This record gives sequence, structure tokens and C-alpha cells, in this order.
Amino acid sequence: MALGAAAAPKANELLTQVETTARSAVLDELALRRIAAEARQLMPSDAPWAHLLLGTIGAVRGDLAATRDHYRIALDLGSEVAIWVNYTTSLTLLDENQAALNVARQGLRVHPNDPALLRQTVQAALMSGCIEEAVEVCRRHDKLLPDHPHRMGNVTRRLSAAVAAGPMSEAGVQKLIEQMTAIQREEGVRTLSAGIGFRDDTFLCDRGVRCTPAIASSMNWRLAGAVVERADLSADPGRLMVGGFVGVVDGGNA
Repeated sequence: MALGAAAAPKANELLTQVETTARSAVLDELALRRIAAEARQLMPSDAPWAHLLLGTIGAVRGDLAATRDHYRIALDLGSEVAIWVNYTTSLTLLDENQAALNVARQGLRVHPNDPALLRQTVQAALMSGCIEEAVEVCRRHDKLLPDHPHRMGNVTRRLSAAVAAGPMSEAGVQKLIEQMTAIQREEGVRTLSAGIGFRDDTFLCDRGVRCTPAIASSMNWRLAGAVVERADLSADPGRLMVGGFVGVVDGGNA
């Protein structure tokens, strides 16, 4: 997410480099160290953006404490919308979905009509299992940009209808997401992307994860076993929502 005209061109350039590194299947730690060193050089002139960059790098590395520390300083120094958006994105990358949603909510109180923050809030709400909130924020986004409706609008409305009809509930979706996160953390596997889709009357909660397909397959078996063994999950969301992991690391690079 670009920082915008308020930030120095160098800060925008470095953020692009961080995002490119974060999307790679194999994490380039040397590249992150170089970017972090350059970010620290921005402290005298662009301290909020330097801390934003270091917080984002912390998220890519899986360091929650560093992410929070740097973003809190960034917000103490300024309240630009880019800080709220990137903080929300970073927490989502760490699977701290409820924390991400809380940050997005705070950001919307400061910037209630920012499209980028509204879009990120929808993502955080969905990944937190807060379906009705995702629907409401989608409505706000689409009212603001009627010619560019939110890409997740149809899925959020379908989810809302499924919850209204039962037996799937927001609480059930949240428990499934929590179970996925627990399995990931036990395996030491990081999230690259996450989303909810719809196919053949079933919702698919998918995560692209930084591991081989074989490890992802093992995690999928563990998740399926947990759903079967837990009466609360097998009843709600049951088969209405299925969780799954997709490994993105080539076996040769593992």
C-alpha cells in the first residue's frame, strides 16, 4: 500500500520493496535487513514513515512485538491514513485478525471516508469472522464509490444470508479461523494471503502459506480431523464453510 504524496519518495520506494519481499515464496532475510537499514536512515527527516517501514518489516519477519512497537510510535508522530492501512495489513499478515480489525475501526474514526481503509477493514472483518460488520463496511465503501463496488461484496452478502438462515454463525466461523491459526502456529508456518470465496454452495476459507504443498496437505488433514473431532466445529460451521491451506514453496526451495 503506497504511502502517498505526504511521504518522501524514498519511503514509498522502500515500502514497495518490502511488499515485494513479503509476497515471495522464500523469504529474503538479507533484503529485509538492507531495507531496514535504509528505513532507519529516514528517521531524522521522515520518522513516522521510517517506523511504519520497520513495523511492516517486523510483520514480514513474524515479529509481533516489533510490529506493534514501531506502529505505535508512527501513530504518535502522525495519523495519516497510510499508517492505519498498513498497520491493519501488517497485523492481518501476522494472523492477528481481531487486533487488525480493532486498528481498522480506530482508523475509520479518524478517516471515515477513505476507500483504502474501508477495503482493508472489510478484509480484517472477514478474517475475524465478523460478517455483519464486513457487510456494513462494504455498503459504506460502495456508497462512496458506486462505480467501483467492493470485490468482496457478493461474498459478504452470501455469508450474511447463510448466517441468517443458519446453522452457520459468526461464532462458528471465528472458531474455525482460530483453529486454522492454531495449526499454523504449531507448524511455524506464515501466512502470505488469506480470503473467503464461494463455490458449489460452500464457503472456502483459504490461506496461502509459506511452506511446501506437502506440509500444507498435512495441515489440511489436521484441520479436517479437528473439525470432525470437535462437535462445535462439525455442527457450526459444519460443511457450510471449509478451511484450507495452500503451500506456495517449491519442494526444491524448502
